[in-house]
Amino acid sequence: MKPKREPRPRRCCECRRWYRPGPSAAKAQKTCGKRCRLRRRAKHEAARREADLPAARRRERARKRRQRERQTGAGPPMSRAGLSAQSSAAIEEIVEKLGHAQRMSRAGLRRQLRRLALGELARGAAEPGA
Repeated sequence: MKPKREPRPRRCCECRRWYRPGPSAAKAQKTCGKRCRLRRRAKHEAARREADLPAARRRERARKRRQRERQTGAGPPMSRAGLSAQSSAAIEEIVEKLGHAQRMSRAGLRRQLRRLALGELARGAAEPGA
């Protein structure tokens, strides 16, 4: 078996100094070290942001919102004004069952949710004025 050749020296695309790439990354390595690699990534990120500014702004707003939510905890409780009392009770029952569902298989969970949904439909049809 032939001994592996040491990779040939290359020029760093950032600082233009000569370096020897690591043996495992000899074909792909572009920079001489961490500092140049980070500088290169920053340039590429800036170019990508500039190329699609609206998307970059959306990503930045989403990042800030997620960070804010992490610091303040959960958001305000969800309003239930649009839900009927029957739907609200069904949702609470499903949430309760989901606690048990963590120990179930997906197929078992699907069966149980179908039964709950069919039971709610049957109860709703049996009530007068519904």
